[in-house]
Amino acid sequence: MRPARKEKYVMNEEASQERPHLSHSQLQCYENCSLKYRLSYVDRLEPEFHPANLAFGASIHECVAAFLQSTLEGDPLRADQLMDFYRECWRACDRPVRFFGRSSEESLSQKARELLTVYHNAWEPETQI
Repeated sequence: MRPARKEKYVMNEEASQERPHLSHSQLQCYENCSLKYRLSYVDRLEPEFHPANLAFGASIHECVAAFLQSTLEGDPLRADQLMDFYRECWRACDRPVRFFGRSSEESLSQKARELLTVYHNAWEPETQI
């Protein structure tokens, strides 16, 4: 019987510097706007603002994660508590939020209320995995 070999396909830090990795989103960014690619991935500059859609999605994601965690702990958050948590997440953005089109903080807050209420009311712990 042969002795177990060490995994030779594990990429260490030196190897990853030799062969750079480009993600699909990096390639797509470069195709759409090479200057944006340079500023984001080469110069590593942070944008001056958060797009409203990104702030909204991140806040909703945090709310769902908090709800699931509270459910695991045996004390699920109520729908109104989820909305309070959404507002906290929204305020926690480290850069100003920029709105596009007809979106506004009020319209996104209303959409969040509707989404979180539907999610909360549809939650059935015995059927969830």
